[in-house]
Amino acid sequence: FSKDGTKVQLSNLPSNISARDLREFFQQAGLFPVYADQSRGKDMQMLGIPWGQPMFAEPMWGRGTGTPCVGEARFGTPEEAHSAVTLSGSVIFGHQIGIQLHSFSKDGTK
Repeated sequence: FSKDGTKVQLSNLPSNISARDLREFFQQAGLFPVYADQSRGKDMQMLGIPWGQPMFAEPMWGRGTGTPCVGEARFGTPEEAHSAVTLSGSVIFGHQIGIQLHSFSKDGTK
């Protein structure tokens, strides 16, 4: 888990999701990330996941067509990050996403 417990990993995100979309998703649940964004390819390989393989669930193609990608979000408190994990399995733009505490995070990173 992240050393300060405030960072979560996001998986199976639609490839066209924006940082704003992610912030709005969390805000609808009453959570306010200080940082949220998605990335592709390199991060999935770093996590040991072959390129293009979803980490959590098969994508249900909708607005976010394309190869699923990963992302991360950081919250102001560990409690908010733990609350974010409870949203795992939610559907964003036709993709059932996974959310878990980030295990490689260092204090003070994004």
